[in-house]
Order: sequence, then structure tokens, then C-alpha cells
Amino acid sequence: MPDDFREFFEERTQWTDTDGSGDHTHPHGTADLSDANDEVPLSRRQLRKSHEKRRNQQIIRIVAIVVVVAMVVGLLVFGYTKLKSWRNARERASQALTADYPGPGTGKVEFTVESGEGPAEIGNNLVKADVVKSQAAFTSAVAANNSTLYPGTYELKKHMACADVIAILSDQSKATGFLQVKAGERVSQVIADAAQLSGINVKSLKTLTYVITSTLCALCGVIVAGNLSSADATLGVGYETDTIAAVVIGGVAMSGGEGTIWGSLLGTA
Repeated sequence: MPDDFREFFEERTQWTDTDGSGDHTHPHGTADLSDANDEVPLSRRQLRKSHEKRRNQQIIRIVAIVVVVAMVVGLLVFGYTKLKSWRNARERASQALTADYPGPGTGKVEFTVESGEGPAEIGNNLVKADVVKSQAAFTSAVAANNSTLYPGTYELKKHMACADVIAILSDQSKATGFLQVKAGERVSQVIADAAQLSGINVKSLKTLTYVITSTLCALCGVIVAGNLSSADATLGVGYETDTIAAVVIGGVAMSGGEGTIWGSLLGTA
């Protein structure tokens, strides 16, 4: 309110000459400049702009301080997290070194890796078989070497070093107990390998294989003839692609060695 009164009187007041001369001069003829030298008061609008300017500057300073503090805190948290993870990694590495047998091991252990087992499960089984000392040491070594463990039956020893065990389990040529069918391999060779692996007579296995194959082909022929109400020796031409697609969808690997009968049946559905 005082500012309103002041502005009101400043805009509506003027100097008046009491003697009627209308001339504000000193006796020596010089103009009275004392009022001109006084500081001109700011208007209400100018005062408001000045206050807003100062307030905006304060807000900018506060925002800048908050941003800087947030960046510093973020850097500290990031550095602390990295330092903590590095320290934990070193502790795990040191524990893995202390929780491992020096090797090379003694005795003989027949160890089987089932299809679908991961490093942790394999490590637990190795600890139970007294092959390695610690499951954590084994999984850490697998992750450090980026190794792939293949299913099969391997000949290991007791009290082996984790690195030696991984070197054996990641080598498919040292696996037994699983039949690996290679692409382009003939049926006769697959039968011979399967018979040798299972201990079944080669002639009996070959006869059984051809009997099963012939029976399934005859069943397919009956189904196709029933659908078309006719019979022709060339009706099955072109079905090879459908057959390959069905077994691949069922989970059979193109490179061989993987796949199940039930998966192939589901692929044909």
C-alpha cells in the first residue's frame, strides 16, 4: 500500500511557485538542480521486474546446485557399486582357488552328464562323486573359460582340479554312452555304432531297424491311399520335404545327434 501511495503522488504532483514567478532559480540566476541529482525512484512495475529477476536467478542457482549434487551422488553410488562388485569377484576367485583340488586325481570315476543339465547341477553331481571339491569353484571356472559342457559318460578321477574336469567335459570326443549321428552318415554305419554302444548284435539291430521302417512306410501308404481313394507308386514323391520339416519342428537337429521320437510325432501334428 505505501508503494501505491508513493506512485500515485509521484505521478500527480508538481512544484508550485508561492510567489507566482514560476521560476525555480537561485538568487544568482542558476537553476535549482538538487532534485535532478536525487535518485529517481523506481516504479511499481520496475520493482516487480527486479524482484522476479532476482527470484529467477535464485531458482537457477538452486536447480544448478541440485543437479551438481545429484551428479556427484550418482558418481559416488556408481563407483561404490563397481568397487563392491570387483571386490566380491576377487573374493569369489580367491575362494575358488582355495576350494579346489590341486589334481591330477586318483582312482577312476565314471561320470555321466545328462542332456539339459547346467553347470551348477553338474557341479553338484561332481561334488557328490568326490571329483571336485566345490560346486562354486567349478561353476566359476566354467564361466571364466566360457566352456560348453556336453552330455555323455566320461572317465574321471577323484580329487581332480576343476580346470582338468572342464577340459574333459567340454571335449565331445571323450564322451561315451551317447550316439552322435553325423549329417550324411549312412544307416548301416549308424546301426553299427548303435550296436557297438548298446552291446546288441549288429545283425539283430539291423533287422529290427528295417522291420520298423517298413512297417511305418506301409502304414503311411495305407493312410495316403485312404485319403485319396486311389493308389499310385508316385504318390509319395515330394513328401521328403514335409518329413524333414516335421522332424526339425519336433526338435531334431540338422547336424544330427539330437531329437526324440515324441518330438518328431509332435512335429507332424
